[in-house]
Amino acid sequence: MMDENTKLLTPREVAAILRCSVEALYVRRARGLTSPPAIKLGKKLLYDPVDVRAWIEENRERREK
Repeated sequence: MMDENTKLLTPREVAAILRCSVEALYVRRARGLTSPPAIKLGKKLLYDPVDVRAWIEENRERREK
């Protein structure tokens, strides 16, 4: 849940966190592949950092011993 002090992230910032290109982030979204949930404001996409962290954790590869 976002509070009023949360700074939303740009696609460039999210791409840096994920170590991918901004284009790759857009392509994943356009193709319906798994990607962090975005907030669309007009033509802009923004990301809640809490959602980005949660998405990373949900997609972490788990290996059984």
